[in-house]
Amino acid sequence: MAIRYVSGQLTINLQPYPAKKILSQTTNDIRNKWIDFKFRVCFTRSGDGYVQAWLNDNPIIKYKGITCYSARGYRGKNYFYFKTGLYRDVMTQPTIIYVNEYRKMEIIKKENWK
Repeated sequence: MAIRYVSGQLTINLQPYPAKKILSQTTNDIRNKWIDFKFRVCFTRSGDGYVQAWLNDNPIIKYKGITCYSARGYRGKNYFYFKTGLYRDVMTQPTIIYVNEYRKMEIIKKENWK
């Protein structure tokens, strides 16, 4: 799953298949503002996974289905990781990202999903 801001467009996509699936897209101007993302995700290779997301407390994603590759790229069973940064081409002007309050919440057992 990736959050990208390119040419004035904020996109959240999922790529459990060779093609990306766009889950959310907006052209609202988010530059020079604090924005608050919240995600609730169940990564699974079967169709019972889900992604729920909020942007500034407004629901933007409610997706059910496959949420990860069948086996490629994972170091072990149920191993998923979070990374953040500015991934882009070289630019002459400085680029800055501020991140505040990243939290990873508890893992919920499959039988307790709602």
